[in-house]
Amino acid sequence: MQTKHGLGDVLILCCVFINLVIFQTAFAKNDLSTLEGFAAAFRQANTGKDTAQLEQLVFWNEAKQSWKTALQQRLKEGLGHKIDKIQILPFSGESRAFGSFLAHPTLLPTHVFVVWYVLPRDNVGLPIAGTGYPIGKNNGRFYIIVSERTPGSSMHY
Repeated sequence: MQTKHGLGDVLILCCVFINLVIFQTAFAKNDLSTLEGFAAAFRQANTGKDTAQLEQLVFWNEAKQSWKTALQQRLKEGLGHKIDKIQILPFSGESRAFGSFLAHPTLLPTHVFVVWYVLPRDNVGLPIAGTGYPIGKNNGRFYIIVSERTPGSSMHY
């Protein structure tokens, strides 16, 4: 038995194909198995104010709800603010100042992912806020680690 496909069916199939190509291209550009790809994915989610995309960069497994809520709030604080720069430091003695907040992490940290946001100008000047997120690898890709303590932040002008 042969079926006839109308123009509507063809258009739907074309749209599905185009969406798959766009999704695969965006995913390939942000290869989460590399630090550069992870940084690009973070920057893209932040610029697009895409909370769901940002939360896909977090390893939520085994985290208590209170830890999840605290990290979600910290991530939302920077959402949409211009990123001045991103620093990726090996998790070592020098970076432990940023990583001192780790307690019962969901993954072992390999790096500290420091994001410097440009905040709105105030009466003192243009504040730059930095947040250090511990990141680790699971199944070949990087994730932000959830821990009992919220990632630390600092600010300068």
